[in-house]
Amino acid sequence: KLFQAAVRNNPTKSWSSSKVLTYVNRSPLLYKPGTDFNYSDSNYIILSMIIEKASKKSFSSLLKQNIISPLHLKHTFYITRSYSKKELKRMATGYDQANNNIMAINMSQAGAAASMVATTKDTALFVKAIFTNHLLNKKQLKIMLTPYSTSSGLQMTANLNMFETFALGIDQNWYPKIGLVWNKPGGTYGFFSSANYSVKHHVIIVIAANKWVPSAFMNRNFIPTLYRIISKTEPSKHT
Repeated sequence: KLFQAAVRNNPTKSWSSSKVLTYVNRSPLLYKPGTDFNYSDSNYIILSMIIEKASKKSFSSLLKQNIISPLHLKHTFYITRSYSKKELKRMATGYDQANNNIMAINMSQAGAAASMVATTKDTALFVKAIFTNHLLNKKQLKIMLTPYSTSSGLQMTANLNMFETFALGIDQNWYPKIGLVWNKPGGTYGFFSSANYSVKHHVIIVIAANKWVPSAFMNRNFIPTLYRIISKTEPSKHT
């Protein structure tokens, strides 16, 4: 909350990864390490710093070298600064919860956690590359998709009795008649997106909004309805 307030008070400020993490150091632990689970953007920032130190290359150059260029993602960019006028002309305008234009924000505050800019088509190509072993080999994909309990942090065996569990950077969702759907939601100030892959139907759905509205896209009926339309699968009713 302290960091979010600092960003809102000075949205054009440029942030280094180490400066962002000073706010993490100020906050008390939510629980004893190894006893619970909690999603954290700062973990991605820490990971990018480890990658840079180990490779002696910038995180942005490694993204381009290993993902963006090989997959020919021509409309995917990693931007950790304020958007240029040229970029703004090509982008949808993002709005905050009060419907204010929020495009003046400096994206260095998000870093490796949320500074990617991409079209829905490029995002779908990225998801396809993951699940067709063009980006990860079979062993790596298996490790990535191993589910863990969000309450205990212990490894679980995937089964249809689970609605949602968390794997390595991706969520697992089960829907009646649709089956297993791997999902990655995310966003930052002014934007939200969600990428979904149906294992049974091999259908990818990517949705995006120019406002932070995760509740609208994570409704229990929303994804089944989309898959019913696209894959002709009749979803069951959810409460």
